[in-house]
Amino acid sequence: MAIEIQVQRTCAVEAMNARDAVVQRLSDAYVSLGQKNAIIECLRKEQEASQKLGLASSSEFGAATGLVETSKLKAEVSMLEEIVKSLREEVKFLKETANNATRSLDPPPRYDEARTKVV
Repeated sequence: MAIEIQVQRTCAVEAMNARDAVVQRLSDAYVSLGQKNAIIECLRKEQEASQKLGLASSSEFGAATGLVETSKLKAEVSMLEEIVKSLREEVKFLKETANNATRSLDPPPRYDEARTKVV
């Protein structure tokens, strides 16, 4: 019985450590997504400003380069969104696993007062 409890505790600790690692990865991905979105917005504003000023001839090269960078950033954002999605599914699975691991199959111990009295 004590060994089973120790095994369950070990499983619970492992699940919590895995959950913490996943949360850290999610946090890193969230920060990275925020940075990429900020860069994309900055590039969009810059492109709109250059179009308003009519600097198409001098900024065609810059716009083309910006479009390439923007497409690369969009691809990376898409990839990071997929990572976030898979990590959320993994967190959900780990939570379910941790909940199932903490449930005991044995009934809780019963302590009868009559048996514990010492005469």
